[in-house]
Amino acid sequence: MTLTDAQRAALAALTARFDGAFPQRSGQWRRVGRESEHPVVTPDGQAGDINDLWPILGEGGDLKIKREGELVVSMEGEEYGYCAEVGRGTIEVILSPSDDLVDLERKYLVAMERLVRAADAKGLRVLGY
Repeated sequence: MTLTDAQRAALAALTARFDGAFPQRSGQWRRVGRESEHPVVTPDGQAGDINDLWPILGEGGDLKIKREGELVVSMEGEEYGYCAEVGRGTIEVILSPSDDLVDLERKYLVAMERLVRAADAKGLRVLGY
């Protein structure tokens, strides 16, 4: 397919507009964060209840508990936290921004180890999402 001069000009204008929306320099290093959702299930595959995990996740006192009424909806720490996701069967792992992927992975592994340990204590399994 051959473009007409008018089509080429329109494409060049669209390309310039798109390119202009992104600064050539950010002025500072960009950081990367991550949120991941993890269904929690019983060994036979039935939906688990993340409310059973909050007391274990809160051990150590390093996570700030956020409630809506009497219901725990999240626990937040300096490097990572957990949040109730849709319903009671999915928990979200939220990582604070990192300067690089190596640090992000370190935070994720620590957060997941804590989550899996809490689930194991309640006879539950954490799935990937």
